[in-house]
Amino acid sequence: MKINSSNFRRNDLLFLYTYTCGVILAALNPIFFIVSVSALFYFVPKFKYIPIYFLFVFVIFDWLNLFYLNAIGYSYYQIFQGSSLLLIVYLFVKLVGISNKWVAIFLCFLSIHTIIALGAGNDIVKVVASLKNIILFITLFSLIAKGYSEWNLSSLCILFLVLFLSVYIQLVQSLMGLESYIFSLGFDEFYNQRSISSIGDVPIGFLTNNPITGEIEERWLGIFLSPDKFPYLINLACLIFIGFINFKKKISFTINIILIIFVILILWFLHVKAVLLQFLIFSFSFYVCYYFKIKSFYARFFVIVFSLIICVIGAVSFVPASVLSSTGAIQHLWGLVNPLLNSHPISVDFWLGNGMGSGGTVGGGAYAEQGLTKHDVGGESFVGALFYQLGIVGVSLYLFVVKLIDDWCRSQCLLKKYFLIRYSLCSSLIISVPIASAFSEPMMSFFQVVTFSLAFVYISNYREGKL
Repeated sequence: MKINSSNFRRNDLLFLYTYTCGVILAALNPIFFIVSVSALFYFVPKFKYIPIYFLFVFVIFDWLNLFYLNAIGYSYYQIFQGSSLLLIVYLFVKLVGISNKWVAIFLCFLSIHTIIALGAGNDIVKVVASLKNIILFITLFSLIAKGYSEWNLSSLCILFLVLFLSVYIQLVQSLMGLESYIFSLGFDEFYNQRSISSIGDVPIGFLTNNPITGEIEERWLGIFLSPDKFPYLINLACLIFIGFINFKKKISFTINIILIIFVILILWFLHVKAVLLQFLIFSFSFYVCYYFKIKSFYARFFVIVFSLIICVIGAVSFVPASVLSSTGAIQHLWGLVNPLLNSHPISVDFWLGNGMGSGGTVGGGAYAEQGLTKHDVGGESFVGALFYQLGIVGVSLYLFVVKLIDDWCRSQCLLKKYFLIRYSLCSSLIISVPIASAFSEPMMSFFQVVTFSLAFVYISNYREGKL
């Protein structure tokens, strides 16, 4: 696809200007945001920098949500996410298409499930929230794997800006103290409006238990309103650094291990276990693919899954139950295994699930009425929630489409220099996110997927002599 450079720059600026204005005008009326997003559809097929601008707008929108709530009592977060998802799906249909049989079957399967769920009276907000988590990774990563993305100096500058502001604001927060920072800016009201915590309380998730010392520690917020976003931003920077240093220096097996251990220590101190798990799986897959030359997607998939099962059995067997409980780690395991244990192999729900919007922390809001717990419907596990909603057929179709993304990525990597290192990094990123999501439902949320997609964009587009 050839793109005129002057048109490219004009579309680049137009996208940022229109999208940002739409976010700001949403303070007056959400219809402004919808209209401005709709206007993007005219030129968006030519646009290749969409992930980095989603990161930029997420920062703006986080703070505008807080401002709107404290000033006029409104929050347009769902409008932002919904319209952004529409943009990505539009790009996917326009550029990638649905001619591939696995893509077509998977989308038909999702459509039928969605129609049935809405017809059965399922809450439309829960249905859409579940659908968003299921299709976001697939659509965004497909666009990048097919080559509809680019990385430039502007992308790097925006990333550095967000990182710099995050570190600066984190220093301000540390000087003020967490509670003073939260209450003076009205974070407690923001979370109360979303039915997460009460006014005057430190919101859930801002504090965590250190499994080694047993002490309660604060999570870093950076520039964001949510304590789980800053670690994903740091993880993005680390993934890009690992990619850059391997492309640039062709470093050895041992040096890579030292770098990976260093990154693991950084992520450990940020207290978000899902990020650490994703990076560990990414690193393991990279070593298996690059150094041991196991390039088969399914071979690496089953090696990683088998290794995880061994690690989980070891953790449950030898780590004290009090430690697993205090850190919250055991909840993610129950969210994965409970839907499987409660479903009989000859039942319909085992094969086809319980319907879109019925599972997960966001979707499965009515589980208590059925005598179920949050973990019974896959709460805290994306894969558990996917199985509960779509059954083993849905999980299998999802895996086939992820394998298809890996095939597209491999084809693109064959056209560029450094095939083995590029493919090993890209494929490891593709495989690590879905596997890690077995123990984290938010792993497939909007911001998290955007950070992974940015790492994918950088690695897949690296050129010698360029940043």
